[in-house]
Amino acid sequence: MGLPRIGAGLRACRERANMTQRELADILHMDEADISRIENGRKPLDAELFFRWIQATNGKLLMDVYMYGDQAVTQLLKTG
Repeated sequence: MGLPRIGAGLRACRERANMTQRELADILHMDEADISRIENGRKPLDAELFFRWIQATNGKLLMDVYMYGDQAVTQLLKTG
């Protein structure tokens, strides 16, 4: 999965949490410009930052749907 797709999923998580880039940057202790670069697929992020982002935006289910598709996640939820 490429950086643009991951970035778009992370942007969706942030927006769903009704957070601005500035608010998320403050929570993650990083520059707002880096949030924008990540969301636009111009800056990679490591696993730690990825999981902190998901935690800060409460975006696990949304990111699962974005990465694996809604049918795969629906099946996972059914089989739990």
